[in-house]
Parts: sequence; C-alpha cells; structure tokens
Amino acid sequence: MLTHPSSDREASQRSVEVSKRSPGRWDTDFHPVLATPTARLRKLRPDDRCRLVEMFDEHGRTEGTIDAPHYFAADNARRWIAARMAEEEMGYALHWAVCLLSEDRLVGYVGLQDIDFQHRQAELCFWLETLPGSEDFQLDVAQAALAYAFTTTELNSIRALSTPGRSGPAAVLAALGMRQLQPTSKAGSVWTRFDDVHIWTITKRQWADQLGS
Repeated sequence: MLTHPSSDREASQRSVEVSKRSPGRWDTDFHPVLATPTARLRKLRPDDRCRLVEMFDEHGRTEGTIDAPHYFAADNARRWIAARMAEEEMGYALHWAVCLLSEDRLVGYVGLQDIDFQHRQAELCFWLETLPGSEDFQLDVAQAALAYAFTTTELNSIRALSTPGRSGPAAVLAALGMRQLQPTSKAGSVWTRFDDVHIWTITKRQWADQLGS
C-alpha cells in the first residue's frame, strides 16, 4: 500500500493499490487494474468510443495534461483506442480507462507513454471529465499511475507536460511532487524555448521522499 502526498492531512492518507509485474512484459491477456479510494483504472476497450465522443462534444469539458484531445468523431475515437492498444502490445505504453468505483463508465484516461526501459523513463499523461472535486480525483488517478511506474515497471524518471494558464493540471502535478523545469538558453539545448508548454519531472527518489515527508 502506498500513500500519496496531498494538501490536506485526510487526503494524504489515501492509498493506492498496485500489483507486481515484470517490466515490459504485459500483453493483451493481462492488463493491470489499479484501484484508489475514488477510482478504478482498467483497460481501454473498443466500446469506450461512445463515451469518448460524448466527453469531447461541444458541451464536454475535461482537464488534464497537454495531450488531451479536443474533439472526437466516432471513427476518430475508434482509431484512438486502437492506436493505444497497439502501443501496449509493442511495449511502448500502458493506458488506462478511468472509471468511478461505483460504475464501469469511462470518465477519463491516464497513461504512461513513450516508455523507455533502457533509460527507465516515461511520460505521465491524464485527462478527466470535469466533476465535483475534480482536482482531488485527478490527484488520486495520477498518483496511481505514478506509483505503478516507479514500483512495478521500475522506472526511474517521469515527465509530464501541461499547458500554461491551466491551473488545475499544474496543481495536480505539483501536489504529486513534480518539479517544473525552467526555460534555458543554453546553446544546443532541446529546451531552449517552451513558452507554450510547461515541462514537469520527478525521479523515483524524489517521489519516495515526498511520500515520506
């Protein structure tokens, strides 16, 4: 059982359940299901496409990291799910559909993308339907994926990207203990300019220290 940091004492006692698994060896016959006190994270399924279309119609509203889609037609949603299932089969990523504990209906997404086992790193991505208490819910969901990355897949470094001006996802990433990189003008740096995106990072040691503080 792993507890995550939060801004209030009660929330900091929430726990995340993860199951042990050898890194890079998942397949279509096994997909980790994660549970938090507020959510269940399961495998994406083809029948989730209707909910994706619903969530991203002209009335829908989501909060999350920079990769959140803006619109889904039915065929777009089908291809989006198929592409993520293919990434999992190739070992490049792990993707979860986020559901409330009380029902199986998709309300969001969280994933570990661009998994690089050689350098033991990946990108944390998430987006969820705006619900009452969304920030705490996002924190629970993101923490579950982060815990799995560090304790089960044995990664050492995680990054995430957020959009400037969107305070909700940034607050979640900060509560996880992630640190925002500052722009650098160092010659030849790949991070010379990122005015249109905020880059966040955390190492396994920093995450463990945050949990213990």
